[in-house]
Amino acid sequence: MGPEDSLASESSDDAPSRLSLSNDAMIPDREQIELADAVLARLNPTDAHELRQMTTRFGLVSGMLMMIVVLFWWLAIHVAGNEWGGNYGPSSIFFDLSFAEVSWVVPILVFFATLLVSLSRERGGALTATLGGGFFVLVVYLAIEPVGHAMFSSDASTDLMTSILQTLRLTALGILVHFSARYFLDAMLVAWVRGVISNFDVALAPMKDE
Repeated sequence: MGPEDSLASESSDDAPSRLSLSNDAMIPDREQIELADAVLARLNPTDAHELRQMTTRFGLVSGMLMMIVVLFWWLAIHVAGNEWGGNYGPSSIFFDLSFAEVSWVVPILVFFATLLVSLSRERGGALTATLGGGFFVLVVYLAIEPVGHAMFSSDASTDLMTSILQTLRLTALGILVHFSARYFLDAMLVAWVRGVISNFDVALAPMKDE
């Protein structure tokens, strides 16, 4: 071995590790190395400089998307709700929530579901993936429930077009929050990987050309 030992043996056997450290450096534990390698393999930065740029870029995109969510909710639900299909209609069978209440419950559920599923992908957690999948199913149900009420309810006051517009608004909110949460988690993971590299004096090898 040279002055730096590769951490390939400490990580996954599927791909060689791009992390290496000096012989006298404090070694991260196996779980940290595996998680860091999984993040690097997925994002595939060319070098440490691009890794630093990813932190800013992912955080910026996440913040922009989240502000779009807030503005969309404010305009499409709170301010111009009646013009954009109305906020009235049958309450959800879950806790008797109104459409206005569902419009902020859905983004919250999508945010946590995305974080749980993304973390399970990086760390291989079955429980977090199960919870995330359950949240996603609940989100889909809440989003299409207005259309279901319009199609199968005997209440003549339930308008199908109004219900479709409600479903479309909830879907738009969910999609925007999903991508915002993904970029947010990626920004946090990249920052964490940079912390591992810095705190343990770990070197990131440049990506090799194929």
